[in-house]
Amino acid sequence: MKIWKNISLIESIIYLLLSTLIFSRSVDGAGAIQTPSAKLASWFVLDALFIILLIGQITWLVCLKRKN
Repeated sequence: MKIWKNISLIESIIYLLLSTLIFSRSVDGAGAIQTPSAKLASWFVLDALFIILLIGQITWLVCLKRKN
């Protein structure tokens, strides 16, 4: 259970850092200017990835709870 909590914390920190990066930058790595709609599109892609990770985390938690 301790490992699960640590991994969840690390994923949350990474999500917050990447979200901050997306919304704070004005130009991306390719040199394209980041408009609000482009920032939202990038954020939705990030959200889709983390929703998949969240489903995996919830599944892992349920398995840990059943084991105990």
